[in-house]
Amino acid sequence: MSPPLQQPQSGTVQPPEQVAADEPLPEDFDMRDSQSDKGRWPALAQALELCEQTILPVYDEADRIAMSQQRWHKRVATATAICGTIAVLCAIVDLGAFFSGHWLVTVEAICAGLALIAVLLGLLLRFHKKWLIQRNKAERCRFLKYRFLIEYTLASGDEAARQARTEELHAAAAELRHLNNEAQFEHWARTDPLMELLSMHEQGPKAEDVLPELTQYYLDKRMRCQMAFLEPRIRRYESQDRWTVRWPFWLFFASIFCALLHFAWNLAFRSPGSDEHEGQFALFIVFLAAALPVVSAGVATWRAAHQFARNMKRYEHCHHSLLQLRNHLQRPTPAVIRFRDFLACESKLEAEHRNWLHLMTEAEWF
Repeated sequence: MSPPLQQPQSGTVQPPEQVAADEPLPEDFDMRDSQSDKGRWPALAQALELCEQTILPVYDEADRIAMSQQRWHKRVATATAICGTIAVLCAIVDLGAFFSGHWLVTVEAICAGLALIAVLLGLLLRFHKKWLIQRNKAERCRFLKYRFLIEYTLASGDEAARQARTEELHAAAAELRHLNNEAQFEHWARTDPLMELLSMHEQGPKAEDVLPELTQYYLDKRMRCQMAFLEPRIRRYESQDRWTVRWPFWLFFASIFCALLHFAWNLAFRSPGSDEHEGQFALFIVFLAAALPVVSAGVATWRAAHQFARNMKRYEHCHHSLLQLRNHLQRPTPAVIRFRDFLACESKLEAEHRNWLHLMTEAEWF
């Protein structure tokens, strides 16, 4: 952890990239605060302690379950796409009599059975829906923490207001702890986070004194962690989309070409005196014409389950917006504007999370 930064003069803020910019961030960097963090931002220490006691246990449980459900969802989606594709290809090979033997039927039966089991597991155990619910629960813990820090700082100097914010924190954390209902999850996904900007509380008499520390903390923890999350995923999704986006297109048209080639081959060479090799070649072209769309459908299913292109565009848009908001937070502004900037950042991140939920809820994985 880097040494404490001096509080900026005249409302300016040092960019967080100057603090160990090249070091990888620890896991859950924006959710966990060490004793050195609390010493670095003493005015926030009490609020950080409250978040650690109230929010972190709920977050840890939801994050652990979400990661487990996501892994299982990826397994069943991948198994469905691969095994289903292989099973259909084996059926086409067997129909064309390219190979003989029980091994082909065995492979077809095994792959078809695995694909069916994967689909049934996914539907019955609801890995996809449980992943989204628990991930939403964990992300809402993040939103709750930073919304509380903003409002707790806003109430500095007003102990009654701070006590009210603390009671609201405990109530919200208790509600999140018991959030496992699909209807509650869908209701939250449909609400508008921008309306929360209208509910900002009154500013306390000492809010401006604590504001520089909150700004430094927010830039160093919240912004850095979000940038570290978005940037590698933009590159990864861009690479995966670039390498797979044209596969269904070219495989489909290759199958049409094979059908035309088969027609031309029969027209030019097929005759009553044709030898066996010519007949086998024509049969092989028919096999390609039938098999290539199956492979195309398998690739399309895999892409639909991951939504590479749409996620990349979403992350790019969010990254660009956060860059602008971060630059704005680094400039001197009146306290009331700064607090609204914080809420605007949180509203942007909530809107992005809602967009992700809508996209992945509608994604077809089989």
